[in-house]
Amino acid sequence: NDVVKARTDYNSLPLEYNDMPNGGAIDGFPIKLYMNGVYQGLYTWNIGKEGWTYGMKSEKDTYAVLCGENYVSGCFRATAKIDETDWSLEYPETLQNSIKTSWNNAISFVMNNSGNTFKNGLSTYFDVNSLIDYYIFAYFSCGLDSMGKNQIYTTYNGTKWYAHMYDMDSTWGLYWDGTSFVSSSYRCQEDYESGKN
Repeated sequence: NDVVKARTDYNSLPLEYNDMPNGGAIDGFPIKLYMNGVYQGLYTWNIGKEGWTYGMKSEKDTYAVLCGENYVSGCFRATAKIDETDWSLEYPETLQNSIKTSWNNAISFVMNNSGNTFKNGLSTYFDVNSLIDYYIFAYFSCGLDSMGKNQIYTTYNGTKWYAHMYDMDSTWGLYWDGTSFVSSSYRCQEDYESGKN
């Protein structure tokens, strides 16, 4: 939330950004869970990957929230089916063909361009500052599985995509299940899930 709100271009972002709780990132609080009087452990009660999480208060054909589900399409190595095997549609309930086309245009651009063509054209498909913020935070926080899987992208106009942190259960070197930490020599990007897979 602090990273998003500190952006120098914050006031020029879509109006929906002002309505995002926690800057579009996961938010919640810890709870101790008991079932039938038996302690089950420490969990978190979190907001979902819903439209309102990203400031979308009503459905529009140009709104979409996508979540990366694997390290192939999630690393922009294959076009998207958006059928929950590669990307899941988190919002709205029904996928518009125009959104699927838009997302695949963005992926194709990343897959097929480099150098100055990539640098000069990236802002056509993505909000570059959100990508930079995402990438820096994922490295800083040692987001083990955030660089391919668990990415959230939103679009408000059906063309430009914004990156958002969400999952973050594998950050600060902690494995998703809380059982262990990575070593202090863990390398970014080679040892991250997206690098290994």
